[in-house]
Amino acid sequence: MASTVETLIRKTVTKGVEKIAEFNRSRLREDGENPFLIGIHTPMPDERTITDLQVTGSIPAQLDGRYIRIGPNPVSPPNPAAYHWFTGDGMVHGVRLKDGKALWYRNRWVRSTAVSEALGETPAPGPRNGFDTVNTNVLGHASATWAIVEAGGFPVRIDEELNTIAHDPFGGTLKGSFSAHPHLDPETGEMHAICYEATDQSTIRHVVVDRAGKVRREEPVSVKDGPSIHDCMITKNYVIILDLPVTFSMKTLLAGHNFLIAGTRNTRPASDCCLVRVRARLRSGAMWSPLMSSTRAMPMKPKTERLCSTSAPIRTCLRQMRTARIRSKLRSSAGRSIRPLTGWSVR
Repeated sequence: MASTVETLIRKTVTKGVEKIAEFNRSRLREDGENPFLIGIHTPMPDERTITDLQVTGSIPAQLDGRYIRIGPNPVSPPNPAAYHWFTGDGMVHGVRLKDGKALWYRNRWVRSTAVSEALGETPAPGPRNGFDTVNTNVLGHASATWAIVEAGGFPVRIDEELNTIAHDPFGGTLKGSFSAHPHLDPETGEMHAICYEATDQSTIRHVVVDRAGKVRREEPVSVKDGPSIHDCMITKNYVIILDLPVTFSMKTLLAGHNFLIAGTRNTRPASDCCLVRVRARLRSGAMWSPLMSSTRAMPMKPKTERLCSTSAPIRTCLRQMRTARIRSKLRSSAGRSIRPLTGWSVR
């Protein structure tokens, strides 16, 4: 972990870098339309509550609860040249189902400081961890509903009607950023997550949140170059860390872009066996590459040693679906296990 002096230097340098980035961001100009602001990505302009929804077909009477999703939805028109889909203001959408009926649909912005200011509201309560836009996932844990994001703001608690309650680092027990994709241990009821800070390129953290919604473990893990670790995997005994070659890009930040994961590491230690062949250059510099990447395994119990480091082909830079421990070796494979729920729809 960084020392107090290192942290102070990093904060001072970060302020200067942010000033340069802000200046360059104001000068960016867009040639043509931004694909993240048109079509299916066109932002909703307001918050709505619609009751007694029309149902086509029949909803199983056993379904009693909310169907909730979250995604980016800028509250104010952004600069199209600088905007990236991953950085837009978060908006939660939900449908309430009960007794075969769709009782309501509503959508609500997650109240970041910028959203509250744009709506003329008092800022939502709770501490902040720098960038406080939360827009990537929503889940239930410890009898609460949480909106979450990676590499940035603290989790946000929302109520039954999707309104923001507070920015909440699990009752003050979370010391840094969280993950957008924690994994639930079905035996213990604990959430496991691999978390990273955009401002710290040398350390990630294995965070465990207990059944009561409090962090019981926050174990630092050394890395290089600030890798984007969007997801992790867990087995019965291990948490598997995907140390991928898509990394933080200082060049992209200084140019004024909001999405900072752009560069790829051209060299890695031989033991990590990382091979990168750049296939395409996406918007704002993001790289999409077929790759051979380092996969690390850590024990789920509070030990500090790293058990193994191996190389495996990974077909996506974002998600791994299935894991298994086979003949004392850790293997991972991408898979599809999503079945659409068909037979009814609501309007």
